[in-house]
Amino acid sequence: MKLLYLTAICSGLFACADESPIRLLVITGSHGFDPRFYGLFEGLNEIEWDKKTQTNKPCAAYTREFAKEYDVVLLYDFEMNISEEQKIEFANAFGKGRGLIVLHHALCNHPAWPKYREIAGGQFFFEPRDGHRKSEYTPNVEMTYRPADPNHPITQGVQEIRVVEEPYKYVYRPDTAIPILVSSNGESDDIVAWTTQYKDSRVVVIAPGHGGEIFADENYKRFIAQAIRWAAKRENLK
Repeated sequence: MKLLYLTAICSGLFACADESPIRLLVITGSHGFDPRFYGLFEGLNEIEWDKKTQTNKPCAAYTREFAKEYDVVLLYDFEMNISEEQKIEFANAFGKGRGLIVLHHALCNHPAWPKYREIAGGQFFFEPRDGHRKSEYTPNVEMTYRPADPNHPITQGVQEIRVVEEPYKYVYRPDTAIPILVSSNGESDDIVAWTTQYKDSRVVVIAPGHGGEIFADENYKRFIAQAIRWAAKRENLK
């Protein structure tokens, strides 16, 4: 009986641990954005989030162990220059379980650094590089996005998203990428969001995310929240 009682207590403790809030770090910088962006993370009781804005110098957020306290890092920055020391800190932050979400213009980061491409699982190229053609973007396009797999934990319950957006085309995507959001608009890649894996880190790459209209869309909000949970390996947490 005592053994059963202790087992029940231990099980309860682990259950409580599993229900602890997800710790999210949101990094912005070097690119303007609609302030409604931060509304994506408000009202989510299971997610505690902080923000770091890189304003004074490139990649200022990539300090020593900058992600140590967080389960997931969401990149919404736009950085072309990164020092060797910052490369080390960024690379060390991922691969050991911490999740990563690369949103919209963060796909443009560090085009001359192949390791970023490997970790982030995608890349927007401003010029042809490493055998890949130049990527393209088109402002103010009426877009419709839909789940590639409605049963994936990130897209469960997500309906069509119809917004005016800035679609990307010819974005680098690794062969191992698993599509989660698609579009049939000719000015966009067919696959606009996908998951990858960098060692033991789950990665979610999301091209749509330019303007305020999409940040106000309830289906997009749900999509982002579920992407955070999945990246944290906590997709059952509601």
